[in-house]
Amino acid sequence: MQAPDEKTDSWSFDIVPYLWLATYGGTFDLPNTPAGIGRTKSASSDPFSTHISAAAMLAGQVQYKDFGLFLDGAWLQLKTDGNASSDLYSGVDIKTDFAYGTMALTYRLPPMGKLKTDLLAGARIWHASMTMDFAAGTAPAFSTDDSRTWCDPIVGANLRYDFSRHWYATILGDAGGFGVGSQLEWEVFGGVGYQFTKWCSATLGYRYLHLDYDKDDFKMDVGIQGFLLGVGFHF
Repeated sequence: MQAPDEKTDSWSFDIVPYLWLATYGGTFDLPNTPAGIGRTKSASSDPFSTHISAAAMLAGQVQYKDFGLFLDGAWLQLKTDGNASSDLYSGVDIKTDFAYGTMALTYRLPPMGKLKTDLLAGARIWHASMTMDFAAGTAPAFSTDDSRTWCDPIVGANLRYDFSRHWYATILGDAGGFGVGSQLEWEVFGGVGYQFTKWCSATLGYRYLHLDYDKDDFKMDVGIQGFLLGVGFHF
């Protein structure tokens, strides 16, 4: 959520608390799900079918000349409705706690006019805890839960284009997993920002994150997306 910016000093520090109004949908499965149920799909792509119960998000970056350390962490508790793949149950309530922490080294390429680019490589640690409550159909109600923690290598880039002294556009993208933890994860964020002063800015944009994890019968193939608002403090 923090775009590269020019600094007059060798060292710079950025702290960016942000709010991600996320929705999610996809397919889910847990090890203790009854035989014959198969993967459960979210009921609708309607964003209002997802409820955010809790969230906390913070990003930051330490920069020394062209080299830096990028940090990003978030916790989201999301709830949505699911469609049971069997007539045994009339529906499913799905609750998922997502927590992740990203740490990546960055390198700033020489600027191309008003375009500035940071390359990044690092790791993202995930913790996902999921509960699935199956509503009674021809079978009685059933509930199951499980959790997983894993680490994905990631690579990506962060671009910023300055339209004027105050206005800029930013794009951040990365991909990772590659079978090490998740099968594949990738995200992209695009937004516009306004630099109020040298030490304060705000960015509004849209973030999409896709996660495909499938190990030991714990399965999530989901897209998490929504508008994001961040306020940056720069030192």
